[in-house]
Amino acid sequence: MRSLKCLSANQIKAVAVTAMLADHLAWWLLTTGSAGSQLVHFIGRLTAPLMCWFIAHGYTHTSDVRRYIQRLIIFAVISHFPYVIYFGFRWYANTSVIFTLLLGLIAIHFCSKYRNKTLQLLFILFCCILAYNSDWSYIAVL
Repeated sequence: MRSLKCLSANQIKAVAVTAMLADHLAWWLLTTGSAGSQLVHFIGRLTAPLMCWFIAHGYTHTSDVRRYIQRLIIFAVISHFPYVIYFGFRWYANTSVIFTLLLGLIAIHFCSKYRNKTLQLLFILFCCILAYNSDWSYIAVL
């Protein structure tokens, strides 16, 4: 029996970035609601689950969770202002997807530290509320 060749992590990242780039270009270049834009946006929707998977996968393989969280905080701050400027949001009203991914990472870390299911649920709910006005919203936290 022939074994299946799996994609490497870098190849999966390339798929996610390509899908995201295609999605962003579709918003810019294609007519909203057209068949072509719907197809490209459908492909672009691969990005969120792949990025969320990489956050969870990164958590299991990192040697220093604190540094992983710090890096995401830095990139969330760096990406915040271009995001709100581009979309015309007030600086405090919305934020980018990196903040949402950061909250997902924090939720994973919290749930691995504390085994009380009620406490875990409350903390996840808290992270979802914080992510509500960010890109990908609470779905990426969950």
